[in-house]
Amino acid sequence: MAAEFNQSEYWRELTPNQQRYAKSIVSQFRSAAEGAGLNWDRLTSGEVGTLMVNEFPRTTDEPRHFYVAVVPVMTAYFTWRKPEQADDYATVLKRTRTAMLAASEEPAPDVAIDQQEAKVDRWLELLDQVPMIENLSDQDQQRVVTILDAFGDLALIGYRTQPVDWSPKLFEAIFFGRFTQLLSPDERTAALFRLLPMTLSVLVEQLKATHQLSEQTAMDLTAWVKLNHDNLVHLSDPQFETYFHKLALLMQQAGIDPTDTTAVDEFTTNYLHEHPKEGVKLFSSLTKGLKPSRSDRKS
Repeated sequence: MAAEFNQSEYWRELTPNQQRYAKSIVSQFRSAAEGAGLNWDRLTSGEVGTLMVNEFPRTTDEPRHFYVAVVPVMTAYFTWRKPEQADDYATVLKRTRTAMLAASEEPAPDVAIDQQEAKVDRWLELLDQVPMIENLSDQDQQRVVTILDAFGDLALIGYRTQPVDWSPKLFEAIFFGRFTQLLSPDERTAALFRLLPMTLSVLVEQLKATHQLSEQTAMDLTAWVKLNHDNLVHLSDPQFETYFHKLALLMQQAGIDPTDTTAVDEFTTNYLHEHPKEGVKLFSSLTKGLKPSRSDRKS
């Protein structure tokens, strides 16, 4: 993707989620065009429509949020690149959106997509009002955007829930399940995961303050975040990610309340006592500066 597009007004109009995948979308769209024997520099709107429902979705293997961003990204790109034909490209991209999503085997209604992006943008606006977030460095603020983007994809579209539906079990399923899989390798860093507990706590507090979460739900979610603070931070280590996911499933099967600190600590301690080799292997993989969670240290 030409560097100038990254600096254009059309780029700045994209949402954080769309900017996140723009480079990959344009690159893979071009690869699909060239693979179909089309001239990228002379691509017509009709050829774009054909690519949208054929080569592009069939030659890419990306998660839902990638395809969600395709139409706005390519509309912005073609508007920047060929302004005289902008309306033609925009029309064909919108018309083929549903077919493209279906061909990618991850269909999602336009309304759900638009609502998800709008809701995440509103979350960002809420967090921007909090000094703790406002005073972060530009890099850390971008990491907060990445966290909310990935969480929003899973909570709103993947699990089809709204804040009123959230629970500690949902947070457990998301963060000890697919969350890290939505992050690209360069995003999956210790710096990002160090911000995860704070980002979640601030989001919960802001949603409670705006009456999107009940007092009890907010208390339960805040308790879960505090209980799993170290565990969330350690998700940058693949071995810990696997361990926490496994432990969460075992606790769920045993009927353990994820907000019951005593029960969680007891279960974790017993598990490590019963599997000492796993515990030794796990904690020997810790990178410098990290420490085991409170419950694990008790063992």
